[in-house]
Amino acid sequence: MKLSWKSIPYRAARNLGTLGLVFLFSSTGSLRNFNFVAAALLGTGVLISYAVMAAWEYLVWKNYSYSIEEDKIKIMQGVIRKNQREIPLKRIQNVDISRNIVHRVVGLSKVDLETAGGSDTEASLKYVEPREGERIRDLVKNGAESEGDMEVEEEESEAFYEISDGKLVLLSAISLDRKTLFGFFTVFAFFSAGLGVAFENLGLPGTLILSILMTGTVVLIFVSNFVINFEKYYGFRLWKNSDSLRYERGLLNRKEGSIPLDKIQTVTLEENILKRLTGYATLKVETAGYSGEKAARQGSEAAIPLDSRKAVNRFAEKLQDFETPETMNISRRARKRYLVRYILVLLPLVVLTFVPGVPEAVTALAVLLLLLSPVAAHLKWKNRGYSTGKDHFRTVNGFWNRKTMMTPYYRIQNLIETQTVFQRRWKLSSLTMDVAGAGKIMENPVIHDVDAETAEKLHGKIYSSFQESLDKESRESQGN
Repeated sequence: MKLSWKSIPYRAARNLGTLGLVFLFSSTGSLRNFNFVAAALLGTGVLISYAVMAAWEYLVWKNYSYSIEEDKIKIMQGVIRKNQREIPLKRIQNVDISRNIVHRVVGLSKVDLETAGGSDTEASLKYVEPREGERIRDLVKNGAESEGDMEVEEEESEAFYEISDGKLVLLSAISLDRKTLFGFFTVFAFFSAGLGVAFENLGLPGTLILSILMTGTVVLIFVSNFVINFEKYYGFRLWKNSDSLRYERGLLNRKEGSIPLDKIQTVTLEENILKRLTGYATLKVETAGYSGEKAARQGSEAAIPLDSRKAVNRFAEKLQDFETPETMNISRRARKRYLVRYILVLLPLVVLTFVPGVPEAVTALAVLLLLLSPVAAHLKWKNRGYSTGKDHFRTVNGFWNRKTMMTPYYRIQNLIETQTVFQRRWKLSSLTMDVAGAGKIMENPVIHDVDAETAEKLHGKIYSSFQESLDKESRESQGN
């Protein structure tokens, strides 16, 4: 099978556009002497360049082929040097189909195949017809099943969730990522330090102008975050059948993907402070399939972008077939540890703000933060916990963005008990469950700051549950 022939002119035009941008920025100063002769030469150069690039892309297209067999996908490519790859279908964790606005106009799709443990996308088919992309997704998902069987299954699959206009607007408004929060913090830190100086040197008019600039910057950051979220989750729909989830979303960059249920590693319920105040939550699923680069860029894939916390929790329980046990608090000594840590960090800063020349507003802010440190320590302690169920364990962490991670025992790769120098002084330990697909990029489930004795007991209990779950999975596989 071949890529779409339309990929030839599209890729040539895209490469020519990139070359044109480089030329434009590198020759801005010489445009003053631009005349008719220069325009004719430039036009001729553009046509020749496009012809050369199109000829090269034709050779790329001609020497690129792929085939999907019963248990693997084969890819042949290379103009000068031939390269053949075979990817077992059972290793493929995710199949993502993306179409930006240009792709939709031209009629192309990009298909990314993600496997477990890869640092890069295993294979990317650039570009195929939209129907061909859907056919590849279904063939990879169903393996040796016939296309007729796949069509019946697709018709019977359940349209589980579709985001409404109201929830889309609310989601776009209250979903604040780390970049947005960092932007807010930077703006407030910068302008709060300058307001006092502006009032002393420029008076009320200068302070008013600075306040307007600060407000405008905050609004601009909020609007940018709103637009990004709106574009990302526009038209979000989720289908669920017996063995997989399939979703599509996006306004300008339309994306479709399928997630096999048996490849899900961790289910995470996310609630930032705004979502908790409004009673909403987001459900995300994590597989071992996304490459490090893609995982860093997009994180876990949302299964339910926004719904009531009860509805999201019910879907999580149904998705992984478990009941939510009662959450256990971490050690009370951890709260004292957090308070001491905050005081040791903030007290020297407060002392430094009394140095002559430091605005009084900065001093007042530092003192306020020090006075609020007991509240911060309590909130951090209160929003950390864990629970152990029959087939899953559950960790809760975070105040500003609370994450409740639910993971089957059989997904554990390694159990790591750690105790820092400071934790030893408080007789505390942390227990990390190393899960496939997590690590440096993705987040592992962690039980923070429990009693050292409790951590040892949890280690034994989780390990025993892990062994039981493996025996259960082995018996079920042998029975099938």
